[in-house]
Amino acid sequence: MEKPMELLLQELLQRTISLEKSVTESETELDEWNIFLDDRARLISEVEVRLSAGEKISDNLKQRYLAKVYEIDKNIKPKIEARQQKIKERLSNIRKTKLARQTYYDDGPSGYGAFFDRKK
Repeated sequence: MEKPMELLLQELLQRTISLEKSVTESETELDEWNIFLDDRARLISEVEVRLSAGEKISDNLKQRYLAKVYEIDKNIKPKIEARQQKIKERLSNIRKTKLARQTYYDDGPSGYGAFFDRKK
């Protein structure tokens, strides 16, 4: 009965390592991250179901797999949060630009090279 749990934990570690590689590469897309995160969430929920059914994780498995997953998570979390913050800033700038355009150019640009401030 321990073998299926070990396979789940091994797959969780592999997915976490793949996520780490994806996060550390600057050219990766967030969609790729989501694939790894969804796979990991599925594996974690499977482990939780087994634990709630009474299955145990040995100390050996905790050290071999879960400790490594935890360390990797701890290292990549700041990188993910930094990327998330950059995206929030970009969205904020886009919203500000869009609002400014709507405010000043609601009726279209002013003609004859003159600028009339039509701020509402």
